Amino acid sequence: MKQLLKRLAGGRREKGYLVFATSAANADHIIRHLVAANDCLPIWLMSRAAPSPELAAQCASIVIEPHAWKLCARALAFLRGRWPALSVVCWTAERGAGP
Repeated sequence: MKQLLKRLAGGRREKGYLVFATSAANADHIIRHLVAANDCLPIWLMSRAAPSPELAAQCASIVIEPHAWKLCARALAFLRGRWPALSVVCWTAERGAGP
């Protein structure tokens, strides 16, 4: 029973922080916040724009795709075999900024 529960909870998968951002500023803000938490989990960034080089170095993986639907598809493909311990998005309420 323990093994089943562990498997259902992603026990064998790589864990990390999954970050979705619509702009470089949003990505930078979120990455700074996660780095300040000083946790050992990797940061996986899915963004429509590249973050600053200094903060990109803090990410284990970066996927940049300007088209929202393509970004979603690439994120789903990336997540095979991985388990997001926490998913983070920046809620900006900017018109046209979302997927």
